[in-house]
Amino acid sequence: MVCFVEGAGGLVCVTFGRRRPFSLSRRAVERRVQNCLVPKGLLLRKCAARSRWHGSLGDYYLVSVVTNTVHTTHQDLEDLAREYDVIGEGQAIAD
Repeated sequence: MVCFVEGAGGLVCVTFGRRRPFSLSRRAVERRVQNCLVPKGLLLRKCAARSRWHGSLGDYYLVSVVTNTVHTTHQDLEDLAREYDVIGEGQAIAD
């Protein structure tokens, strides 16, 4: 039996009496972080691993909408998600 209940860290999947963290897809987390950044005038961008700028920008980087320049580079998606309370304690990003 599988069901989802509200726990201290958000939704928790309860399976056969065991509690395990509820994981979100990477795309869903990207969208949620993007929604938190837009009011601040920033956009989350993803750099392809095969891109020639991947070494300079990293997997994720922030772009300022006002100046149209790179704001910060080498951002970790999970760190950003935790900073903006997109994912709670014990939750993870599914790969």
